[in-house]
Amino acid sequence: MPLHEQSVKEALEALSWEKLKVELDTVQFDAAVAEELSGFVLRSTGLLLKRPNPSRASARRWLFQNIADYAANRRGPDCAGKLRATFDTIELIDRGYHGILDMLERCDVSKLPPEVRASACIDRTAIEYAEVIKRAHDAVLSLPELFDAQNTVLQGEDGVTFTPDGAVNMLVETLTMTLVMESYRNGWVAKDDDRVILPAWRDVDDQHRYMAGSTGILAAFWRVWQRIEERRRYFGGSLKEYVPPSRPPNFPPGFPEDSTVTVLEPDMEWEAVDFVANERLNSILFQNYMHLIHATNAKDTEVGIEGQAALLPNAYVCLAEAHAGAALSELLGFAIHEDQQRYAGLRLVEWLRGFAILQCMADKAWDPSSDTPKSLIQFTKRAELAARLGRLGLAPEPALEFIRRATLRRSSRDLFDCPLIGVGEDDLIVFGPAVRSSNLTRVVLSAFSSLGARVNRKGPSFERTLRELIEKQGLTCKAFKATRDGKEYEYDAVVPWGKYLFLLECKSHSLSNWSPVASYYFQLETRSHILQVNRLAEALLRYPDILESHFGVDAKGKQIVPCVVNAMPFSVPGAVDGVYFTDMSALTRFFEARHLRLIQPHNLGGGRRLLHRVALRSLWSGDKPSPEDLLKHLDDPVQVKMISERLAIEAQWTKLNDRVAAVHPRLVLQPDTFDAAVARFGADPKSVRKEMDLLDAAIAKRRLKKKEK
Repeated sequence: MPLHEQSVKEALEALSWEKLKVELDTVQFDAAVAEELSGFVLRSTGLLLKRPNPSRASARRWLFQNIADYAANRRGPDCAGKLRATFDTIELIDRGYHGILDMLERCDVSKLPPEVRASACIDRTAIEYAEVIKRAHDAVLSLPELFDAQNTVLQGEDGVTFTPDGAVNMLVETLTMTLVMESYRNGWVAKDDDRVILPAWRDVDDQHRYMAGSTGILAAFWRVWQRIEERRRYFGGSLKEYVPPSRPPNFPPGFPEDSTVTVLEPDMEWEAVDFVANERLNSILFQNYMHLIHATNAKDTEVGIEGQAALLPNAYVCLAEAHAGAALSELLGFAIHEDQQRYAGLRLVEWLRGFAILQCMADKAWDPSSDTPKSLIQFTKRAELAARLGRLGLAPEPALEFIRRATLRRSSRDLFDCPLIGVGEDDLIVFGPAVRSSNLTRVVLSAFSSLGARVNRKGPSFERTLRELIEKQGLTCKAFKATRDGKEYEYDAVVPWGKYLFLLECKSHSLSNWSPVASYYFQLETRSHILQVNRLAEALLRYPDILESHFGVDAKGKQIVPCVVNAMPFSVPGAVDGVYFTDMSALTRFFEARHLRLIQPHNLGGGRRLLHRVALRSLWSGDKPSPEDLLKHLDDPVQVKMISERLAIEAQWTKLNDRVAAVHPRLVLQPDTFDAAVARFGADPKSVRKEMDLLDAAIAKRRLKKKEK
């Protein structure tokens, strides 16, 4: 019998040995339970002491000692030793945070009043954001060929290359960590929750902004350490400490020779799968947005934020909201405007409208020609923002709830999710860099994940869309329920095809947005799906009359292919414990388009555009798809290959104190090129370029003739 996770976590975070012992006494305390308890300890964020707290640290030591003594009495010293190693990891994590705070205390910027420090950091981030956007704009204009627009590469003064998106993410996330650090350091927190509330705003000068640079650097260290410790707590592996004279491999220059170094040695297999899925989602959203801009007139019907507006589907305040509404409906498997359920107090369309309004406010206020950050730091009263939200579709209660939920908290993932910064009792800052650069689809999904507001609804429209896609191929696809020996089995889509029987189970869970915590729980859901689908497959083998009753005698004896079909772009190469994982985007591409194509837009003049589609590779072995083609696709999904072959691992180092450092391996996506993308699918880049150049020349010749006439 397993432990009850919620009860154990509540006891751990309350540092209550009495409550925890009650839970432990209800189970047989064997090696499996001890390992389970160790995992609960690691994943109980409330056990961490990110700032020194002597009284709580003492109570925690007492709790850990009682747990170790209990384990020693029940299972012996080896079991107790393993649990003590877990406790040591928690204390090592604390020391990392305390070291960063110690460096902050010794910086010159710490001599400034805390309100000045915070204001200077916000100002500086806005200025640096404006510089990144300007450089990205100039770089795009100077490129001879723009193929991978999402990953335009810039170069810093130190020669280090970076992408604009990566730089903006770093700036926004670093400011998040800065304000959270200052909140812990100064007790800046709301009375009723963990919102970060700056006591006041202070005007700052260039010297203040310069001094704030050290705070930003330390916040970047905090950010890296937080990712390291979360990966260790949720993905396993080990945190190995090298104490001089011992040194880890590849010790970099710039760190003192006598540094103590903590090295994360993770298991990255699942992280790679998760990373690819999130990158695919980015790519799909980008492509869909470009289609909306270039192939529709949706921009002409946005209503803006100055007047009144109904919620989706009746109106949208900006093109980004229209795009996000369509994308969320597709990814979640149901029309979001039809969903009346409230998630953390608001409907999906209300969440989306709230973030869209903030983005519009930031876009309207920003002056890219200004040398000051003022246009990126927009002040508003809570009542004023609530009134604007009310005019644009949110009732008073949801409007106030949105403001509360969208205000930065200590537990916030970043300012992208919570782009409002509380100042005093009534003021808010709409932080432009966080909302101007955000993708509203990702923001809503990420905010939900951060708030624990789970969308578990599996829309019937998703299942219906899947069945319609299958039936268009002339195949039989049925959904049904069956009860045998008192147990019910529900099938979303069963497809007899050739000598195979494809069992398709629909799922619509959000991706992790690269959060280790969210990724861990997504992995748990994936394991649960494997058990569920295998149970359904085993029932068809045990009770062959189920198939006969729905498909006739010919369905018996076919090879069952269990599949999970995700609404989100989550596919895994090959079967996992006998179950394939694919997604609606990949399946649609497989069935509806024989060839993978490169799409190149051409300007015909007069506002007309031609989309030239160049075939690179066939997904089918014949004129129509076969079950063997689908199995080949499931074993090696091309959408995953497009991302996974660009993955690389690099070591990221960070300081934790003057002579303490940490390092972890992280996945990065290498920029793509035209030639590499074409060659990846077995096509010849020179031939493809030649075909495209010929069309360009023909179009140019035609335009010239028209001009001469």
